[in-house]
Amino acid sequence: MSDYSKLSVLIVDDNEMNRKMMYFTLRRLGAASEQAGDGEQAIEMFKSGSFNVIFMDVMMPGIDGYEATRQIRQIEKISGGHIIIFGLTGNVSYEDEKLCKECGMDYYLQKPFEIDDFTRIIDTLDIK
Repeated sequence: MSDYSKLSVLIVDDNEMNRKMMYFTLRRLGAASEQAGDGEQAIEMFKSGSFNVIFMDVMMPGIDGYEATRQIRQIEKISGGHIIIFGLTGNVSYEDEKLCKECGMDYYLQKPFEIDDFTRIIDTLDIK
């Protein structure tokens, strides 16, 4: 997928600088994106938005990325569909990756990540 204009990404991170960096990187690729500062806001935006990818920071105050992902997956069980969720964390361990998978995240990326890490995965997916 070299045409990233079909991507609609929800960026979820409690750190504003991280959100802005991802926003501008995605914009350079031609992808649309919106931002949420916490898990609760992410769930509400997911319900009302039409995203096909979520970048979800796992460690946030309040509803963290793990719980937000669980709730999104519960909503999908009722409404159908499956949004691709990338778990983002500064930690790098097998346990972190395992927690991301257990809560329903599709992929795990260590922050900071290179945009090539993201595009390599996205290029293998059938995004509509």
